[in-house]
This record gives sequence, structure tokens and C-alpha cells, in this order.
Amino acid sequence: MKAFVLSWQCAVTWPTIQQLFACLLSQTLAPPFLQYMAQTLFISVPEAASSPSTIQFKITVATTDGRSLPPNVTTPLFRSFPQINWLHSRLVFSLPDFVIPPLPDLLNASLLDDQDYVEQKRLQVERFLARVGRRSGFVADKDVRYFLSNEMSHTDVVDPKKSPVLGFLNQIIKPNYERGLRIYKSGELIEDDDQDEFQRAQTHILALESHLTTLFDHLKGVVKQRDLLGDQLSLVGDSVLEALGGAYLMGAGLKVDNAGRQHALDAKVRVLGKAMDEMSFVMLRQVSYLVEEGGKSDQKGKADVYYLGDVLQEYKKILDSIKVVMNTRTEKLADFVTTIKQRNKKCDKADKLKRRTSRDFADVQAAIAEEEKATEDAAAAKMSYTAARLNAARELTWLEDERSHGLARSLADHAHVAVRYERQKLEALEQALDTVRGIDDGSKSRESLPKRSASLPVVGTEGKWREGRVSWKEEEEEEEVEVDEVEGTRPRSAPEGMMGASFAVSPFARLGNEQGEWSGRPWAGAAEILNFGSLDVKGF
Repeated sequence: MKAFVLSWQCAVTWPTIQQLFACLLSQTLAPPFLQYMAQTLFISVPEAASSPSTIQFKITVATTDGRSLPPNVTTPLFRSFPQINWLHSRLVFSLPDFVIPPLPDLLNASLLDDQDYVEQKRLQVERFLARVGRRSGFVADKDVRYFLSNEMSHTDVVDPKKSPVLGFLNQIIKPNYERGLRIYKSGELIEDDDQDEFQRAQTHILALESHLTTLFDHLKGVVKQRDLLGDQLSLVGDSVLEALGGAYLMGAGLKVDNAGRQHALDAKVRVLGKAMDEMSFVMLRQVSYLVEEGGKSDQKGKADVYYLGDVLQEYKKILDSIKVVMNTRTEKLADFVTTIKQRNKKCDKADKLKRRTSRDFADVQAAIAEEEKATEDAAAAKMSYTAARLNAARELTWLEDERSHGLARSLADHAHVAVRYERQKLEALEQALDTVRGIDDGSKSRESLPKRSASLPVVGTEGKWREGRVSWKEEEEEEEVEVDEVEGTRPRSAPEGMMGASFAVSPFARLGNEQGEWSGRPWAGAAEILNFGSLDVKGF
């Protein structure tokens, strides 16, 4: 046993060799796959489609180094969500020393018809399978090979809740991750101890968890504020169209020329309202309402949560698994220190008996046997502790690599989608601005055209009718209507101005387009229809 321990001490990668021998003895590695043990795969999910009961995913597989795919691995593949759930459960069972990527939440049957929900699940499954393919330890597993091979059909029923004998317990017993990190300070001197560095890693994990939680909370706040802003923009657009457009007139309406300006103003108001509605629609596209389990509605931003919020939640779950690995190392260290103390006690007892009596006595022989047994236990505990220490160091290194790769890509995707939505808002505003400028240009061009012969005179003035028509004063004298001499020049009251504006703009002109053009109805005889000189508005 001592020679075995010495030989083990010289082999730093013994846990890996031990796992390899165990796999070979159990015939879990087929000979053709030995050359692909260190190979990694690029797994993506480009498409997903929902059915009445589940979601089917299209999976493509490629090698990262340009070599050929392992035997029996075909691409593309079609797998259902229960099959992906089965793969996750098998990895948890067969690879307890690895941090298994988190599985997406179970499907919500009431949201399978929602294309946005299907897209969210596609992204979650793609991230899960991509993490599996980036680790050679996962790729070499027999369950992963079976999942990626043509031996599994997309119609195979592999419900993990029905396959085990005690599978019904999966509905009752939930995974219990150790939320806190255990701190242990040994009083014994341990060879090759990196406890100080390990405690710094524990502090880093706790700080990272707090940072991810804070970032996710702020992200939810941004989504909430965006939702409120979208509602306010929609309210502004509706209010503008209702209060300022169509049936309501702007200005006093003292001049007939205000009709064109009023049409232009109405057109601008409509453009403003449409722009507000368009921006509100774009913002609402970034926000969706998903119904969680229990009937509770949770507000989630599609662009924010799908590409960043879900990733933050996944890394928080990964940190829970990392805590389990780190706590396992702490437990193994505590067991190793306990066995060292017991071995030292047995050694002291045997040394005292050896000094007092001969080695041939039964008590001395029993003490020596206990000492050897304690030494073997200490060596075994050291092997377990060293394996746990190497596993923790390996998983921490993987976490840092995965976090730097995954978060960087997630931030880039989130920024790309956010910029796309902001560009849509900018395009809506630019289009509205171009439309308003076109309205202004059209108004200027109409003002530069010669006046129509049948146009009305300016209300409140004594100017001449164009093309030889008589003045307002002469018209009044012909009709023999008594009007105050200063009726045309005195300031008009508010009711008079409103009535004048109402009659100054023809109702047929309201039927024009948004550019403020008059309709095709002729204006001949307008002086007889709108006889401002004979209109008495004092009674209003």
C-alpha cells in the first residue's frame, strides 16, 4: 500500500487516469471513440418548432478543429425537450465531479403557441448544448454520444421521471444546492496546501454571485421603465390625435388663408401621433408578459431577458453547482485532517508501548496494527482530498473561461438587439420628420401659386374682390343690411372668432388629403353661401 501511495504521489493526474481505467473496465468507451476523447464539438440550435405537447429543436454539430465528426454522429439532428431533459439528468448521474450546465426551465404548456416563448427556449437549449460540446469530458460520455448519434430517434420516449425505479421521487425531491460556502481552518500542517488561495476563490465566488444578482435586478428595472415609457408614448399619441386632430381647430380662424395652414397643422399632428404609436409599438416589442407557474404573470423584456437576463440566471445556477464542488473539497479536507489526528494518536500510543514493553506482546501488536490502519486511512483520505482539490481547481478554471466567453458573447448579442430596436425608433422619428418637412414644402409651394378667382376675401378687411368683384362695403350696400361701420375692423370676441373660423373653412375642404389641399368641389357662389356681411354673431 505504501508503494502504491508513493507511486500515486508521483502521478499528478491520477483522478483522470483512474476514471479512464474505470471507463475501460466497464466498457463505456468504445474503441473507435478513443481517438475522440479530447475532441470538442460546436453544437448549435438554429431552429425550433412547437407542437401541442412539446418543442422540437433542430441541432447541428461540427468539430472545432476541422476534423471529422465522431462515428455515428449525424447532423442535423432533431430532438425534443424531454430528450434534452434526459441528457441533463444522465450527465448529473454519471459525472458527479463535473459542474453540469443548468437545464432550461420546464415547458409551460399554455405558452407553446407563443413564438417568442419558443425562441427563448431555443436560445436556452442552444447555450446548454454549446456548453456540453465545449468540454471534452462531456463529449466522451456515452450518454452524450448516444444523444448525438443516429441511434436515438426524435420520437424516442426518454422521460427521466419514468426510467428510474424511484423516478416518482423526482416530482417530490428537488435539487438541494448548498447556498453557502463552508469555511474550514485546519490546525494541522498539510503538504501542498493551497487553503489561502482557495479562500480567496470562495470570496470571489460570493462577490460574483452578488454582482450577478445586482445586475439582474437592475436589468429588470430597465425593462420596467421601458414598459412604462412605451405606455406613456402610446398615451401621448392617442391624446394628440384626439385633442388636436380632425374635429378641433387651431387658432382664431380670422383669415380664410388659415384653412391651408390648418390642414397642414392637422397633418403634422397626425404624423406626430403615428410616430408616438410606432415608438410605443417598438418598445412593447421589447417587453412581453409571460405567465409563470401558478398563474402569476411576470413582466420580461424580450431583448433584455432573452439575450442577457437568462444568461445571468444560468450563471447563478452554475455558481450553485460550483459551491457544491467547493464544499466537497472542504469536507474532504476536514476528513483528511481528522484522519491525520487519529493517525497521530495511534502512532503516539504505539510508540509508548514500544518503549515500555517488547514488540512481541499482544498489546503492542494491536497498537501497531491500529497505527498501520490509521496510516492507510490517512493515505486514502489524502487521495480523496487531492482529487477533490484538483476537481475544484479544474471547475473554477472552467468557470472563468466559460464566464469570459459566455458573458462577452451575451453582452454582444444584447447590444446588437438593443441597437436594432433603437434604430427602429430612430427610423420612425426620421420618417416623421421627413413627412413634416414635406408638408411644409407643400404649404410653401401652394402659397406661391396664384390665388383662385373664387377664393373668399380676407375676413375682417375691406379689400377688393379679385377679378373685378365689388368690395365688401358695396356688397353690403346692395343687400341693404345694416352693419356697424367698424364691424370689419374692430377686434372680434372669442365666440365671434370661433364662429368665423368655423364658417371660414369649408366642410368640403375637410375632405382633402393630409397635405391640406382643397377638394374637387367648385367654389363658385361661395359669397352667397358664406355671406359674412349678413352674419350676426352677437347673439352667440
